[in-house]
Amino acid sequence: MRLHERLAAIRSARLDAVNKSILSVLAGYAADDEDRPVWPSVVTIAADAGVNKDTVTARMAALAGLGLIVQTRKHGMGQ
Repeated sequence: MRLHERLAAIRSARLDAVNKSILSVLAGYAADDEDRPVWPSVVTIAADAGVNKDTVTARMAALAGLGLIVQTRKHGMGQ
């Protein structure tokens, strides 16, 4: 899925502004290379989305529960 398709899907989803912001941040990182996983840290996502890292952690778990993202931990890397 191309970046403009991802952003259109985010805009049409029934999510609040914080969830949409986090998804937009992730979509921006994914746009660099559509065939590889995206590994921004929670701290990076929080800074880019303008929220704190606890909010990112909770919201990403909720987004994963909705099937909108897949969370994995990259071993040996930051937070």
